[in-house]
Amino acid sequence: MRVSHSSLETFKQCPQKYKFNKIDNLFEPKSEAAVFGTYLHYVLQWFFENDPHKIELKGLLSFYETHFSEIKYFDIKSNKEKPLNSFNFDEGIMMLKNFYQNNNFHELTVLGLESDFELEIKEPNNKSHIVSGIIDRISKINNHYEVVDYKTG
Repeated sequence: MRVSHSSLETFKQCPQKYKFNKIDNLFEPKSEAAVFGTYLHYVLQWFFENDPHKIELKGLLSFYETHFSEIKYFDIKSNKEKPLNSFNFDEGIMMLKNFYQNNNFHELTVLGLESDFELEIKEPNNKSHIVSGIIDRISKINNHYEVVDYKTG
């Protein structure tokens, strides 16, 4: 069996939703919150791909602001695409400021972004299960390694 953390969480939340998504391949549009989280992932990926040693907070916020208005989500209630709201914009600014101010990027070496992983778990009867996923960022700081999973919720 092959599973990911998100698929296990979906199953715990609602087995029927798991069936629709993972077995029947039926998907619902991403919520506004999910689209916002995906956008912040995109901004941080840009930041780390473009040398965080050289980008100041002003540059990070400028990139975020420049592309924010392009981001849309599908609102099921109105049955149309809508832009993210200003609350999301302000919340993102605050999150990025906190992120930037609480991390020392000058000592950090990025080893991987959006890295796939698989972990095999064997039962005593030799039956195998694969747990898989994506790691947002793997970094080395001094002689320590960080495995980072960004969360906006």
